[in-house]
Amino acid sequence: MGEGVLTPEYGGTLRIGAKVRRGRDWCRGNMEGGPGGEGVLVRQGGIDGVYVKWDHSGRTICYDATSSSMPLEYAPTAAEKKAERERKERVERERVERERVEKERKKRERKERERVERERVKREREREEREKADAEWVSLHGRKEIETLRERAAES
Repeated sequence: MGEGVLTPEYGGTLRIGAKVRRGRDWCRGNMEGGPGGEGVLVRQGGIDGVYVKWDHSGRTICYDATSSSMPLEYAPTAAEKKAERERKERVERERVERERVEKERKKRERKERERVERERVKREREREEREKADAEWVSLHGRKEIETLRERAAES
């Protein structure tokens, strides 16, 4: 076998000892002993085949490395897994922060609507009180006096 095994999924060679995982087009079900999975390429199996020892089951199974129905690809390294985990954590933190900011925005908007409504109610009460006071004054002093006051105001 020499340098490695050519695989259509990876588009290059996988070296013996390489950490591999199922490719996206895997069609062998859970034949290697479990769902999904990673393993180590342990040796060549025939002209175009490889033996993979799967991590989760410990089973070693031979696959035709050039068959597009059984692709293998390099498994992510520990550093790549850590970077992906950190990326997911960052995305989650950003999502939580966006939700917090949105909640605060809605709270501010609600408080502003309540303040505006309180002001409107206050102005309405003041208007009603003025109208009531005017009506009481008219009933006490009569219309004639009001007309006289208006005429004096118009003259000056």
